[in-house]
Amino acid sequence: MLWVGLTGGIASGKTTVADLLRQRSVPIVDADSIAHQALQALRPELLQAFGSSILDSSNQVDRNKLGTLVFPDKNKLLKLEGIVHPWVQNRVSQERQSLATRGHDLAVYDVPLLFEKNLQDQFDRIIVVYSPRERSLQRLMNRNNLSLQEATQRMSHQMDIEDKKKKADFIIDNQGHLQDLENQVDQLLLAIRK
Repeated sequence: MLWVGLTGGIASGKTTVADLLRQRSVPIVDADSIAHQALQALRPELLQAFGSSILDSSNQVDRNKLGTLVFPDKNKLLKLEGIVHPWVQNRVSQERQSLATRGHDLAVYDVPLLFEKNLQDQFDRIIVVYSPRERSLQRLMNRNNLSLQEATQRMSHQMDIEDKKKKADFIIDNQGHLQDLENQVDQLLLAIRK
């Protein structure tokens, strides 16, 4: 099975591209979804590390509260990653094995921090969804209701999109309309399967 990494900058359009691939029957393993599962599965460890201020009104781990706590503090972010990443990696490995066992010829792992976490050697090919930093910054502020400072801070934890672009096997340029994106995804699938 061809194991393909899908990445890009924050608010670059990765989710839209993953949805388009899913519509074309390509299995997607979603790092964010698995990380969300990890937050609930690892609730006791997270409470011990960060305290009850990370909980929402129903006593579940609140991603926004946790993000507000850890993103400004590199040590806290590293602590969070140390708790969550091993669980996520184990789950992704199980998903990958399951897809291969079921006979899929191609599967895509949607992982925002692919290069930042030096995961590139795990993939047969890497797709980068590209959107200029300024455009992604605006999308992030609008999507997450963040101030310029908050959005800039979150972007600062990722490798510059121009550097990611240089490391890609394939680039999806998300500066046009949805139809442009769909055409690029169709061409991408043809190229990958060759």
